Amino acid sequence: MKKKGLIISTVVMVVVLIASLTTATYAWFSVNPEATINDIIIETQTSTGLEIAAYHIGENGIELYSGDVTLQGDVDTGRYWGAADAGDYGSAVSMTAGEGENTLIKNIYATSGNGTTMFVNSADLQALKGGKPENLVAAVENKNYFALDFTLRASSDGTIYIKELSITPTGTGVKQNMAGSLRVALFATDPSDTAITEAQTWTPATNGKFCYDPYGTKKYVGGSWVTDETPGKVYATKAGAYTDAMSTDLLSATWNNKYITAPVASAFGNNGIQALTATYNSLSAAKTAHSQYEIAGITAGQMTYLRLVVWFDGEDEACITSFAGGGAKVEINFGLEATTAEG
Repeated sequence: MKKKGLIISTVVMVVVLIASLTTATYAWFSVNPEATINDIIIETQTSTGLEIAAYHIGENGIELYSGDVTLQGDVDTGRYWGAADAGDYGSAVSMTAGEGENTLIKNIYATSGNGTTMFVNSADLQALKGGKPENLVAAVENKNYFALDFTLRASSDGTIYIKELSITPTGTGVKQNMAGSLRVALFATDPSDTAITEAQTWTPATNGKFCYDPYGTKKYVGGSWVTDETPGKVYATKAGAYTDAMSTDLLSATWNNKYITAPVASAFGNNGIQALTATYNSLSAAKTAHSQYEIAGITAGQMTYLRLVVWFDGEDEACITSFAGGGAKVEINFGLEATTAEG
């Protein structure tokens, strides 16, 4: 029996526009930040073979939300994407930023972690010594960093893959360099015929798909970008004294072969850094770019549950005061390539 690949089309597009702090005094951004995440769009098309929903595990089990969703829950304990009433799978999940209380995520601190456990400076307006905090506390999702739980359900057999992964720095002039501290982590469960009934435990080793550090091969030193011979950076691992909390391994070692950087030009101008656009029109092309861009084989009726985490890492040399007000637009586009059997 021979299997033949058939490209269906784009399945899901996630667009995350992150603007970092507009004002700051110290590195690690301990001052009151004015940052927003907006322009997030997740959608499917009826012909793609996949349906989508944001999800949340509540008192009555899993709750699904498609169409328009907003941040629900307590900003100080962790918010999730949903709506007043639970729904079902649909063709799209739409999050539109507005002003005031409608802003998707109003404040973002410099955060450090591995994509699953995240930490921030414990003190606001702290006079940081050497640009580093004295103590760290656990970060709160959708307050200090962006996190989205969503699920895909297949109506036909195929393989889910990354169709696009693009980064567009935002801000004026050198503020675009804030994008150099960007991290994007994706996690996914194995597809199953049975819906989950409890919150998932996410780890880089067990269900991490990749950690994308787009500008990881470069570092900002002495007013210019240079090659980073050991990309990956250390990161915060626990709450407590900063000096005790930093990892001994680099992020690249923690994620191992799932840690991904992008080809970046050697020259970064004073007006910011280059945009990185990568699109793949087939599963084969995506896997050629990186093996981890193959997300999962799935059969009709099965579901996979995913988590997307986006943050600016406080340990990155680009996460500095002079770049405050910059950010990045992140586009992740999923595709489904169907398989047909021939005798």
